[in-house]
Amino acid sequence: MILRVHDGQFLRPRGRWQSLDAFCGIFGGYSLYDDYVTMGLLSLGEILALSSSCNSQGGRDSSSLIFACSQGSVKQICIDKVNGAMASILGQAVDFPAAPEGAACCAVQRWFCEYARRLRDGVYAASPIFPLKRSPSTPCLYPVRSSGPHGPAQVAVTQGIRVHASVLFLPEYCSNPQDEARGTEAYTFAYQITFSLLSEEEQAAAWDGSLGTFQPLLAVQLVNRTWHFLPTDHDPILASGPGVVGLFPQLSAGGPSLTYNSCTQMPCPTGRMTGSFGFKEGDAEAQGTRFIEAACPTVHLSIPEYIY
Repeated sequence: MILRVHDGQFLRPRGRWQSLDAFCGIFGGYSLYDDYVTMGLLSLGEILALSSSCNSQGGRDSSSLIFACSQGSVKQICIDKVNGAMASILGQAVDFPAAPEGAACCAVQRWFCEYARRLRDGVYAASPIFPLKRSPSTPCLYPVRSSGPHGPAQVAVTQGIRVHASVLFLPEYCSNPQDEARGTEAYTFAYQITFSLLSEEEQAAAWDGSLGTFQPLLAVQLVNRTWHFLPTDHDPILASGPGVVGLFPQLSAGGPSLTYNSCTQMPCPTGRMTGSFGFKEGDAEAQGTRFIEAACPTVHLSIPEYIY
């Protein structure tokens, strides 16, 4: 029924859009360092051609139909013609379910409805593909908000420094156990961190009285970071260093925020990540000013019910 409404993504560029360097897909996307992935809805002709090619070359079951994929086909979503199940393809016979099990042949409808709900409720918001440089906007798959303390987006405020953290599971960058000589799995999670310094009024309203007399921060500069990745039933993974992705951003009270993306690989599909960011009042070279260890909220890592 969806493809009867329109044969593929509306207003897609001429030519093979899967090979384009820049394309905003209807199903949103994400960036990671200098790369980005965004998915579009294929036409019926493209579905048949790509599915036939992938099934024959990859030795996959011929019942799989790929109906959405990214530029370069890095990420593909398929549907089973027999039972209607949806999956994100990793490799030969290795898939991650893209929608939860339910009534037969209803997975696509649930998948679309859930995506529309997330757009409506502001879970996903339009933002530049690359947060650190000028780029086109598209629905960003790093969630802006989530419900409850175990959701994929969380916020913490420390002495006026606000840290928003969100995570995104990347099935297309997970290791395939069948292709790994070492025989171990690795689950890839990307994370997006946004820093901002509250206005003086907001700082005063959020001030913790146990810290003494309120002292507003007018400007701060990031100095270092510390990460604690805590995979379930495995040893913790610790990481620390100066700045973030080679940057030492400065923030002003009530001024613009800064966003960056990075990723981590976990030995299992569940766990948590938390950490802190060291900020110096004024700038990093200032003498005798406050040093604030801004907490990063704890974010839980898991394979989500829906994959986009």
